[in-house]
Amino acid sequence: HITSFKINANGTERIQFTVTPPYGVKEGKYPITFAAKAGDETETLELTAVVTGTPELQLGSEAEVTGTGDTRNIHATAGKERHFTLYLWNKGTAPARDLSFYASKPKGWEVKFNPDHMDQVAPLAETGKPETVDVIITPAQRAIPGDYQVTITVAGAESHESMDLRVSVGASMGWGWVGVGVVVIVVAGLTAIFVRLGRR
Repeated sequence: HITSFKINANGTERIQFTVTPPYGVKEGKYPITFAAKAGDETETLELTAVVTGTPELQLGSEAEVTGTGDTRNIHATAGKERHFTLYLWNKGTAPARDLSFYASKPKGWEVKFNPDHMDQVAPLAETGKPETVDVIITPAQRAIPGDYQVTITVAGAESHESMDLRVSVGASMGWGWVGVGVVVIVVAGLTAIFVRLGRR
């Protein structure tokens, strides 16, 4: 930094200032005074710094926010809707605007959001509580039992954030009855064979 320099008579000197506001400062206008002193002479320049702030989105599960409820590992049934409460908040210093929700999902799955768009989310320091979104996940009707990943993304004009869910899919009741039917048919077939062999 410069503390002093020399300017010749009738001369000029160009100085460039860089002003860095502290992290977390709120949006607003802040006065800045620059002063130059030579002997007993002092000149000042009054400026105004306009801080616009920046949004910073965060996503979380119910368990992460409230301590109870769903974590990021959830269970679902093939072909059946599974509701998941998504928590969204803005830990930045400016509103997050024009937010839309998207999902990266396995083929044949369906993911819907309610709401699927938000005009803006104010900073958490102002609202005091996060927003909630109902995420409706429907695995494919013939999804093989196992673990799958669904990535949820919220994207706005100035910020975006994503989180991954691990969805453990169990077989639907329909497939369970199909399995029972197959077993019954196999048992009936074996019984018929044994009866025929016994008669011989």
